[in-house]
Amino acid sequence: MDKQESCEKSGNLILVDTNVLINAPYALERFMDGKNKVVIPLIVLTELDQLKKDSRIGADVREVIREIEKYAFDKDPLFEVEKNYDFSGIDLDKSRADYKIMATLNYILKSEHYQGYNLYKIVSNDINMRIMAHALFKENPLVSIEPHKQEQVEQKNSKEEISILSLPDFFVEFKIDYNPEIFGVLNQNAGIVIEHGEDRKRNLFIRSGNDLKLIKNDYSLFGLQAINGGDEPNYGQLLAFYQLSDPDINCIFLQGKAGTGKTLMALAAALSQKKLFEQTIIVNPMVPLSNNGKLGFLPGDVLEKSAPWLIPFEQNIRFLEKHVPEQMSRLVVKAAKAEKTDKKAYQKTEFEEIKLWAKYGFICQPLDYIRGQTITNSFIIVEEPQNLTQHEIKTIVTRLGKGSKIAFCGDLSQIDVPYLTENSSGFTYAIEKMVGTTARAKMAGSVLLTKSLRSELASYASEVL
Repeated sequence: MDKQESCEKSGNLILVDTNVLINAPYALERFMDGKNKVVIPLIVLTELDQLKKDSRIGADVREVIREIEKYAFDKDPLFEVEKNYDFSGIDLDKSRADYKIMATLNYILKSEHYQGYNLYKIVSNDINMRIMAHALFKENPLVSIEPHKQEQVEQKNSKEEISILSLPDFFVEFKIDYNPEIFGVLNQNAGIVIEHGEDRKRNLFIRSGNDLKLIKNDYSLFGLQAINGGDEPNYGQLLAFYQLSDPDINCIFLQGKAGTGKTLMALAAALSQKKLFEQTIIVNPMVPLSNNGKLGFLPGDVLEKSAPWLIPFEQNIRFLEKHVPEQMSRLVVKAAKAEKTDKKAYQKTEFEEIKLWAKYGFICQPLDYIRGQTITNSFIIVEEPQNLTQHEIKTIVTRLGKGSKIAFCGDLSQIDVPYLTENSSGFTYAIEKMVGTTARAKMAGSVLLTKSLRSELASYASEVL
């Protein structure tokens, strides 16, 4: 009797989809948990092989392949790669990868080799895959179809809006003691609006350690005032201004729908603190809207390929040039200096975006080039972090060395990666894990921006579409 057959079948058999492994490269050991049998369909290896050269997720995919190799070559009795399919009784296209995964489960259910497990689970983050699997196997009580639950993060901090508390007898001071019995439980660097007095005046405070600190309604950032479009201040922007400017807050999560000013505020903060940092780095996952484009198909070198993803930054820089021209003029990098450090970036080309960000000394870094670095004394802006996996966002944050600050600007309602959801996105994961009430959480802050100021149309579309 070989090692495989000697394994007692006391747990569940778990069939794992490709998308689960991409988002959680080290999930196999957790699936096994000392008793469960993990089966990888052969088509999953084929899909991983096709993805290992992907400019964004290639490193994660190669890590998954190494994990699979470790268990496969050690002949672990709780792990197996299954090459057989059985399409009998399921009328599906035999050439489709997803259908081959379901045909693998169909084979397993009929094979004597795999009999004796408590449940036969297919774990997938693809909603359509789960629906189809349910339709095909719902008559079998031993089959369970579910998402990867350990990737699903409960949204709490990421949905936390600035609270409003009415205290008629409250006396405003610049700094007061934070008492959770009076003000409620607040995360570190969370905002609270206190309504007080007969005229019901409102003031914004931020929890900073064991204190509440006043943020004045006219608090500005790089000459910009918080914009509301009404009589009341935009408390979300005021809180973001403060967090972005506070040297003790090293990681800021700016979350909100289109037009709330996330990227503009992050750029303004980076420019206003330019003397404090050696460099300002822009990072973008570079995921096309349809998720089927390839960076390599664009012409030119890495700078020119990055140009389409720099357009939002260009637009915001032009906004700052128009509205705070004096501040911007003082920050222009000398042409000679820019040419010396980055000739290509300062040459006149059809990619005006490159010239513009080089003008102010910004560095654009595709996500691939972040890996392995230690980034010190830098201000980093990460755009579209909702498209990052949990492993990717951990990779980025753990690159930060001493003296660095990072701002994430994202919208969880606009995820463009098919295997990510609001609950499994790396952006949600980071907010929920890093933001909190503990002393160490003082390094991180989160702001949920709710007021879209781009236009009435954009605000309306964000609410109803």
